[in-house]
Amino acid sequence: MAESWKCANVQIQILYLQQKHFSIFVSEIDTKGLFCTCIRYIVLRVIRKEHSTKAKTVGEKLFFADPAFYPALGGDLGTSREAIVAFFLEQAGWNVEALADEQAGDFAISRTGPDTRTERYTLEVGGRSKKPKQADFVIRDDIDYPAGNAIPLWLAGFMF
Repeated sequence: MAESWKCANVQIQILYLQQKHFSIFVSEIDTKGLFCTCIRYIVLRVIRKEHSTKAKTVGEKLFFADPAFYPALGGDLGTSREAIVAFFLEQAGWNVEALADEQAGDFAISRTGPDTRTERYTLEVGGRSKKPKQADFVIRDDIDYPAGNAIPLWLAGFMF
């Protein structure tokens, strides 16, 4: 069964393969219009590069706004972890930026506290054996409790 619909001057063909699995084929691609529409309806989360002042930029990292899309669409586990961390931190009021130097970590997070003092930390996101590199904290999946500068990924869910 196939269906077609139009969004932001883009004709999108949807082909249903099974009950819950589908593929999207885009024809007449207007990527600028599609990108703007996805941002407007909060389908995508753009993580800008650290200290970026450009008004119009695609950003350093581009995630689905809802991290639940990754397991549903069979996405990469590492990308899913980073999307979850970015989602929860932004929901908790932190400003999330991608570090300019990937060797230093994945994200720089900051926020201004009530006393106008700015808190800033660097984070690395990964699995059980992820090393912190030069980051202040490492957020690890598949660990049960925090130890040292390692924070379990499940603990980020309490920030929501």
